[in-house]
Amino acid sequence: MAILENINLNRRSLRNILIVVIMAVIIFIAGYFVYDFFSKGSVTINTESGASIYELNKISGTYNKKFLGKTKISRRFSSGTYSFASENGDKSTIQTVEVKPMSSQTIEMKLIAQAKPAQVLKAQAINMQISKSEINYIDSSYNFLENFQFGKTESNLYPIVQASDNITSAQWVGNRKGLLSFSNSSYAFLDGTKLSFINPLPQSQNNNSDTEYDVNQIQINNKIEIISQLNSDLYYQKTLSASPEKLVGDLKSSSLNLDFSNNSLFAYSLVFDSVDPTSTMTAEKGDYSIYVKSAIDKKYDTKIPSDSNNLCLNFSPSSTKLLYCNSAGIFVYDLNTKKSTPTLTRMPQKPDVTIWVNDDNLIYFDNDALWLMNTKSQTLYKLVSGDNIRYTIATAVNDSKDKLFYTLQVPGATNFSSTVYSIDIKI
Repeated sequence: MAILENINLNRRSLRNILIVVIMAVIIFIAGYFVYDFFSKGSVTINTESGASIYELNKISGTYNKKFLGKTKISRRFSSGTYSFASENGDKSTIQTVEVKPMSSQTIEMKLIAQAKPAQVLKAQAINMQISKSEINYIDSSYNFLENFQFGKTESNLYPIVQASDNITSAQWVGNRKGLLSFSNSSYAFLDGTKLSFINPLPQSQNNNSDTEYDVNQIQINNKIEIISQLNSDLYYQKTLSASPEKLVGDLKSSSLNLDFSNNSLFAYSLVFDSVDPTSTMTAEKGDYSIYVKSAIDKKYDTKIPSDSNNLCLNFSPSSTKLLYCNSAGIFVYDLNTKKSTPTLTRMPQKPDVTIWVNDDNLIYFDNDALWLMNTKSQTLYKLVSGDNIRYTIATAVNDSKDKLFYTLQVPGATNFSSTVYSIDIKI
């Protein structure tokens, strides 16, 4: 009798244990689905028939592609920012999306055929300004300012009376208008064929004070205002002949990125070498933030957080947006809404050739291709690719914003072969 009671007791114990295990499994499964529902979002991607769809996982500044499927996929992702690619032959589109908990979104990834480049001229052309009839550019192999007329076969020296050589860079603000930098550290504004030399040094330097200033960089906007970095200070000139006025002083690094907008806003961020953890460097010295201020309104002051060096700062044509890029990727900051939007979770290999086409579209470069980036839809379309595209040294768009010009400097057996090409931009 006692044996039977023990058997029944063991059975009840086993049944209770089994019930507890089953309940635990049910609770775990229910908890997983509750967690999945409340912490993840649903993403559906549609693309053209037969095209492959990938999730792009950033690894050490590049991408590892994870195949998701073809033509159409639906997946759930934890909240965060993701970049996806659709590829079919030489056509490729990248789209970055923000996934929010309990959200659902459908992405239509359109693929467009790559453009066919047309050779324009043979030249090591940088700092190009392109109108309907001509290209004005710096030939960086000789430091000449040159002019190329469409329909011709060769370039000529730009017709400046005072000087046409030893010009190292040009910042264009209109057709045949721009700021020229010379190899002897002088600066001049070009208007047609007339040069007006500029003195960016403060009055104390002109009066032979003990302070010696170096012009680290100089910027001009379409209003022909000038901002200069002199040592660790920033100065502003309202007109070409105005005396420089100090805007910001005692910056914690003489190395910085700087851009000047067409409505007198300027943005800067300090650039630091890697810091020894045992260093006594203060938090301010290690501040990677981007500061946006106004040269004419001292109350305007915006700070954009950043955790690493920013390799590019670039205002949009209307000065309502600011492009910046760092180790986390490429971002567009809306100066009206004060919001940053990630347009790509990868740093560009050549930030200096990342340029605006208009307020919504950018040209982005990596070692594989030149891309058209739409900042509203966070989408990139591959414009042109090839083995030599990695040798791109300059990009520019024409006045009508329907053509992209780019210079390839391809190494050869004994020297470099430099050629300017153009492609149509279809927005």
